[in-house]
Amino acid sequence: MGTTTHLLRALLLHTALLAMGTLCSLSAHALSVDDIPKLKAGLAMQMPLPDVEESKLIEVHVQATRSLRDEDGTVWHGATVRAVGGDEWELLLHPGDKPEDMIEVVVDRMKLRDLGLKGKDLDQMDKLRAGTITFDGQTYKYNWDDSEDTVISDGKSQTKASVYRFDCVEDDDYALVIFEYDDGRFEVLQTQWLPTAQVTLR
Repeated sequence: MGTTTHLLRALLLHTALLAMGTLCSLSAHALSVDDIPKLKAGLAMQMPLPDVEESKLIEVHVQATRSLRDEDGTVWHGATVRAVGGDEWELLLHPGDKPEDMIEVVVDRMKLRDLGLKGKDLDQMDKLRAGTITFDGQTYKYNWDDSEDTVISDGKSQTKASVYRFDCVEDDDYALVIFEYDDGRFEVLQTQWLPTAQVTLR
């Protein structure tokens, strides 16, 4: 009788563990294009630790989101995420045609003068639809097709900006994204593509 009871308990425990695993697998899923507009503060995500040689997955929580609507009607999104240790990153999320090129993480911020540029230099490259920037020993080529005027909205206010994108020639995981705001300010972001398949919602 005792042996039968132990076997029954073990069977019930095994069944419960399987059920828990199934629920976890159902609740956690890879981030999809449809998920991007639904991101909101408080959601938990798992993503690769940015800008490191060895891939390591970390859990982060969404702190804030915003949308960016380009002149051609394309809508992309930004999100601030924070790890348990307190480190924060900005994500740029593109619901485009290439699922593998959907998520960029900001790995560095700088000023326009750090690139040796002035606003008129960007204007000239935009007119020519061509140009390059040398930064940290690498060449970044102006991507005119992916450079647009946009409106940034955080749900409370809207800000107009021109976005200039430069893709790294030597390593296509990296790019420089320059925002020129209506008030004359510039913001330069160095970004890195994250492997979309490794980014999951928890």
